[in-house]
Amino acid sequence: MNNNQYIEGTIESLLSSIADGVKEAQESLNDLPPVDLYGRPLPSYHIPYVDFDLAVNLSMRHTSEADIRSNHLPVIKRMRFNPVNQSQHAEISSHISGRIVSVPPGEGLPLVELIAEEDQENRSAKQRGIRILARNSHGETLPNHKVEVNINWELSIPLNAGIPFNRRSAARLESSLLVTRHDGIAETQLYFGSNLKVGAVVLLDINMGNSMTRLSVIR
Repeated sequence: MNNNQYIEGTIESLLSSIADGVKEAQESLNDLPPVDLYGRPLPSYHIPYVDFDLAVNLSMRHTSEADIRSNHLPVIKRMRFNPVNQSQHAEISSHISGRIVSVPPGEGLPLVELIAEEDQENRSAKQRGIRILARNSHGETLPNHKVEVNINWELSIPLNAGIPFNRRSAARLESSLLVTRHDGIAETQLYFGSNLKVGAVVLLDINMGNSMTRLSVIR
Protein backbone atom coordinates (compact mmCIF):
# COMPACT_ATOMS: atom_id res chain seq x y z
CA MET A 1 0.00 0.00 0.00
CA ASN A 2 1.44 3.39 -0.99
CA ASN A 3 1.18 6.55 1.05
CA ASN A 4 -1.78 7.95 -0.88
CA GLN A 5 -3.78 4.74 -0.43
CA TYR A 6 -3.03 4.82 3.28
CA ILE A 7 -4.26 8.41 3.55
CA GLU A 8 -7.46 7.55 1.64
CA GLY A 9 -8.10 4.57 3.90
CA THR A 10 -7.58 6.69 7.00
CA ILE A 11 -10.00 9.40 5.83
CA GLU A 12 -12.59 6.77 4.87
CA SER A 13 -12.35 5.24 8.33
CA LEU A 14 -12.73 8.65 9.98
CA LEU A 15 -15.80 9.54 7.91
CA SER A 16 -17.38 6.17 8.68
CA SER A 17 -16.75 6.72 12.39
CA ILE A 18 -18.37 10.17 12.26
CA ALA A 19 -21.42 8.78 10.41
CA ASP A 20 -21.75 5.93 12.93
CA GLY A 21 -21.54 8.45 15.77
CA VAL A 22 -24.29 10.61 14.24
CA LYS A 23 -26.48 7.52 13.77
CA GLU A 24 -26.00 6.38 17.38
CA ALA A 25 -26.70 9.90 18.68
CA GLN A 26 -29.93 10.10 16.65
CA GLU A 27 -31.02 6.66 17.89
CA SER A 28 -30.48 7.84 21.46
CA LEU A 29 -32.59 10.94 20.77
CA ASN A 30 -35.31 8.75 19.26
CA ASP A 31 -35.47 6.75 22.50
CA LEU A 32 -36.50 9.82 24.51
CA PRO A 33 -40.07 9.51 25.84
CA PRO A 34 -42.67 11.36 23.73
CA VAL A 35 -44.64 12.53 26.80
CA ASP A 36 -43.85 13.37 30.41
CA LEU A 37 -45.36 11.84 33.56
CA TYR A 38 -48.49 13.94 33.11
CA GLY A 39 -49.02 12.98 29.47
CA ARG A 40 -47.82 16.31 28.11
CA PRO A 41 -45.91 16.13 24.81
CA LEU A 42 -42.15 16.52 25.06
CA PRO A 43 -39.96 18.01 22.33
CA SER A 44 -38.27 15.65 19.91
CA TYR A 45 -34.84 16.19 18.38
CA HIS A 46 -33.45 15.51 14.94
CA ILE A 47 -29.85 15.94 13.73
CA PRO A 48 -30.21 17.35 10.18
CA TYR A 49 -26.48 17.52 9.41
CA VAL A 50 -22.99 17.52 10.91
CA ASP A 51 -20.16 19.71 9.62
CA PHE A 52 -16.67 18.29 9.93
CA ASP A 53 -13.13 19.53 9.38
CA LEU A 54 -10.38 16.90 9.32
CA ALA A 55 -6.63 17.41 9.23
CA VAL A 56 -4.51 14.28 8.80
CA ASN A 57 -0.73 14.40 9.17
CA LEU A 58 1.21 11.26 8.25
CA SER A 59 4.87 10.90 9.14
CA MET A 60 6.74 7.83 7.91
CA ARG A 61 10.32 6.79 8.54
CA HIS A 62 11.97 3.82 6.84
CA THR A 63 15.29 2.56 8.21
CA SER A 64 17.46 -0.18 6.70
CA GLU A 65 20.75 -1.64 7.89
CA ALA A 66 23.73 -2.30 5.65
CA ASP A 67 26.12 -4.82 7.19
CA ILE A 68 29.59 -4.11 5.86
CA ARG A 69 32.04 -6.98 6.24
CA SER A 70 35.45 -7.84 4.88
CA ASN A 71 35.30 -11.25 3.27
CA HIS A 72 38.82 -11.27 1.87
CA LEU A 73 40.73 -11.78 5.14
CA PRO A 74 41.40 -14.98 7.09
CA VAL A 75 38.79 -15.85 9.66
CA ILE A 76 41.01 -14.88 12.62
CA LYS A 77 41.88 -11.50 11.16
CA ARG A 78 38.47 -10.77 9.63
CA MET A 79 37.19 -7.40 10.71
CA ARG A 80 33.48 -6.74 11.38
CA PHE A 81 32.02 -3.26 11.10
CA ASN A 82 28.85 -2.08 12.83
CA PRO A 83 25.73 -1.81 10.60
CA VAL A 84 25.17 1.51 8.91
CA ASN A 85 21.66 2.93 9.28
CA GLN A 86 20.10 4.32 6.11
CA SER A 87 17.03 6.36 6.96
CA GLN A 88 14.30 7.78 4.72
CA HIS A 89 11.73 10.20 6.10
CA ALA A 90 8.49 11.37 4.50
CA GLU A 91 5.62 13.53 5.69
CA ILE A 92 2.20 13.83 4.05
CA SER A 93 -0.58 16.18 5.08
CA SER A 94 -4.21 16.02 4.02
CA HIS A 95 -7.09 18.32 4.82
CA ILE A 96 -10.77 17.71 4.14
CA SER A 97 -13.92 19.44 5.25
CA GLY A 98 -17.56 18.75 4.44
CA ARG A 99 -21.01 18.01 5.74
CA ILE A 100 -22.77 14.73 6.53
CA VAL A 101 -26.49 15.16 5.82
CA SER A 102 -29.15 12.82 7.18
CA VAL A 103 -31.49 11.60 4.44
CA PRO A 104 -34.90 10.16 5.35
CA PRO A 105 -35.73 6.69 3.99
CA GLY A 106 -36.75 6.92 0.35
CA GLU A 107 -34.90 10.25 0.04
CA GLY A 108 -37.92 12.03 1.46
CA LEU A 109 -40.40 10.45 -0.97
CA PRO A 110 -43.33 8.33 0.25
CA LEU A 111 -42.30 4.73 0.96
CA VAL A 112 -43.93 1.80 -0.81
CA GLU A 113 -45.91 -0.54 1.43
CA LEU A 114 -47.06 -4.04 0.44
CA ILE A 115 -49.80 -5.69 2.49
CA ALA A 116 -50.40 -9.36 1.68
CA GLU A 117 -53.10 -11.60 3.10
CA GLU A 118 -55.23 -14.63 2.36
CA ASP A 119 -58.63 -13.99 0.84
CA GLN A 120 -60.92 -15.52 3.44
CA GLU A 121 -63.77 -15.79 0.94
CA ASN A 122 -61.63 -17.58 -1.62
CA ARG A 123 -60.12 -20.58 0.07
CA SER A 124 -60.55 -24.32 0.13
CA ALA A 125 -58.61 -27.45 1.05
CA LYS A 126 -56.83 -27.33 -2.30
CA GLN A 127 -56.17 -23.64 -2.81
CA ARG A 128 -55.86 -20.19 -1.22
CA GLY A 129 -56.64 -16.84 -2.72
CA ILE A 130 -53.80 -14.34 -2.20
CA ARG A 131 -54.54 -10.61 -2.15
CA ILE A 132 -51.82 -7.91 -2.23
CA LEU A 133 -52.45 -4.22 -1.58
CA ALA A 134 -49.83 -1.78 -2.85
CA ARG A 135 -49.82 1.70 -1.36
CA ASN A 136 -47.39 4.34 -0.15
CA SER A 137 -46.72 5.65 3.34
CA HIS A 138 -49.23 8.47 2.72
CA GLY A 139 -52.01 5.92 2.30
CA GLU A 140 -52.31 6.42 -1.47
CA THR A 141 -52.93 3.26 -3.50
CA LEU A 142 -50.59 2.40 -6.38
CA PRO A 143 -52.48 1.28 -9.51
CA ASN A 144 -50.86 -0.26 -12.62
CA HIS A 145 -47.74 -1.40 -10.79
CA LYS A 146 -46.08 -4.77 -11.38
CA VAL A 147 -45.97 -7.14 -8.41
CA GLU A 148 -43.97 -10.38 -8.40
CA VAL A 149 -44.94 -13.35 -6.22
CA ASN A 150 -42.69 -16.39 -5.74
CA ILE A 151 -42.62 -19.42 -3.47
CA ASN A 152 -39.54 -19.26 -1.25
CA TRP A 153 -38.52 -22.90 -1.30
CA GLU A 154 -35.29 -22.39 0.61
CA LEU A 155 -37.14 -21.05 3.65
CA SER A 156 -40.28 -23.16 3.25
CA ILE A 157 -38.44 -26.49 3.52
CA PRO A 158 -36.97 -25.81 7.02
CA LEU A 159 -40.41 -24.66 8.21
CA ASN A 160 -41.78 -28.12 7.42
CA ALA A 161 -39.37 -30.25 9.41
CA GLY A 162 -40.91 -33.68 9.90
CA ILE A 163 -43.49 -33.11 7.13
CA PRO A 164 -42.88 -34.52 3.63
CA PHE A 165 -42.30 -31.48 1.41
CA ASN A 166 -41.37 -31.95 -2.22
CA ARG A 167 -40.78 -28.64 -3.95
CA ARG A 168 -41.81 -30.11 -7.30
CA SER A 169 -45.30 -31.05 -6.14
CA ALA A 170 -45.93 -29.20 -2.86
CA ALA A 171 -47.53 -26.06 -4.31
CA ARG A 172 -47.73 -23.79 -7.34
CA LEU A 173 -48.96 -20.29 -8.14
CA GLU A 174 -51.60 -19.50 -10.72
CA SER A 175 -49.54 -16.46 -11.76
CA SER A 176 -46.30 -15.00 -10.44
CA LEU A 177 -46.31 -11.67 -12.29
CA LEU A 178 -49.26 -9.47 -11.38
CA VAL A 179 -50.39 -5.90 -12.08
CA THR A 180 -52.30 -3.87 -9.50
CA ARG A 181 -55.81 -2.70 -10.39
CA HIS A 182 -57.12 0.85 -10.07
CA ASP A 183 -57.54 0.23 -6.31
CA GLY A 184 -53.93 -0.91 -5.87
CA ILE A 185 -54.90 -4.57 -5.36
CA ALA A 186 -53.45 -7.59 -7.17
CA GLU A 187 -54.62 -11.17 -6.70
CA THR A 188 -53.45 -14.68 -7.48
CA GLN A 189 -54.15 -18.28 -6.44
CA LEU A 190 -51.90 -20.67 -4.53
CA TYR A 191 -52.66 -24.33 -5.29
CA PHE A 192 -51.57 -27.13 -2.95
CA GLY A 193 -50.28 -30.45 -4.24
CA SER A 194 -52.40 -33.53 -3.54
CA ASN A 195 -49.60 -35.04 -1.43
CA LEU A 196 -49.07 -31.97 0.75
CA LYS A 197 -50.22 -32.71 4.28
CA VAL A 198 -52.46 -30.49 6.37
CA GLY A 199 -50.36 -28.15 8.53
CA ALA A 200 -47.62 -27.66 5.93
CA VAL A 201 -46.37 -24.09 5.50
CA VAL A 202 -45.67 -22.38 2.18
CA LEU A 203 -43.75 -19.10 2.37
CA LEU A 204 -44.33 -16.50 -0.34
CA ASP A 205 -41.98 -13.67 -1.31
CA ILE A 206 -43.83 -10.63 -2.71
CA ASN A 207 -41.85 -7.88 -4.45
CA MET A 208 -42.57 -4.55 -6.07
CA GLY A 209 -39.34 -2.86 -7.09
CA ASN A 210 -37.13 -2.65 -4.01
CA SER A 211 -40.04 -3.24 -1.62
CA MET A 212 -40.71 -6.74 -0.33
CA THR A 213 -42.99 -8.52 2.10
CA ARG A 214 -43.59 -12.18 2.97
CA LEU A 215 -46.71 -14.20 3.61
CA SER A 216 -46.82 -17.66 5.19
CA VAL A 217 -49.73 -19.81 4.07
CA ILE A 218 -50.71 -22.87 6.10
CA ARG A 219 -52.66 -25.65 4.46
